[in-house]
Amino acid sequence: MNNGKHRTDGSLSVSGEGEVKVKPDVAIIEVGVLTTSKSARAAIADNAERMTDLVKRIKKMGVPEEDLQTVGFSVSPIINYDKDSSDYGKVVLYQVENTLSVRIEPARAGAVLDEAAAGGANQVRQVTFGLRNDAAQREKAMELAVRAAMHKAELVTKTMGIALLGPTNINVSYGGRFFFRAEAMRSDAAAATTPVESGVLTVSASASITYAVSSRR
Repeated sequence: MNNGKHRTDGSLSVSGEGEVKVKPDVAIIEVGVLTTSKSARAAIADNAERMTDLVKRIKKMGVPEEDLQTVGFSVSPIINYDKDSSDYGKVVLYQVENTLSVRIEPARAGAVLDEAAAGGANQVRQVTFGLRNDAAQREKAMELAVRAAMHKAELVTKTMGIALLGPTNINVSYGGRFFFRAEAMRSDAAAATTPVESGVLTVSASASITYAVSSRR
């Protein structure tokens, strides 16, 4: 209520950002085996043999079974679309694709890529980096975001000569940016290990706070 000496009570909305930078402690590599044959059965059998060898090789590197996961498997017909061909419109080959996800320490990512290539993998879907447990970093980012929003609110009220009565609404959201770089897989066993740079992971949070304010000081 306005009594003639003070402004009417209202609200103030502020936002803040918080970031925590940390080195990743896990690399997630998706490698695949792609095979083709004139029959689906032959393509599947060839793929299974090569993927079995691939998994054995990676396990011998000390990667536990729980850090290996099949994340994709497909069998697709390849149709001839050459109108000048006698096989136009017919299935000429079958393609089988099997994709394996491997979780490993970032420092060993290059070695895993090389071993995968030696084991028959002919595709790399992606190489990403993250944290096995980012709870502590998320909490810190949230704290920084909230403190940033609170600082803005205090600065505004101090400048305008009004008072904060307390928060009426608080929203917090999280985000993260993963940086990675990996060169192409090598099949040459004598070549140096494929270089993979893990970069830096930024765990971020944003906070928006609405305060009730009073013009009375």
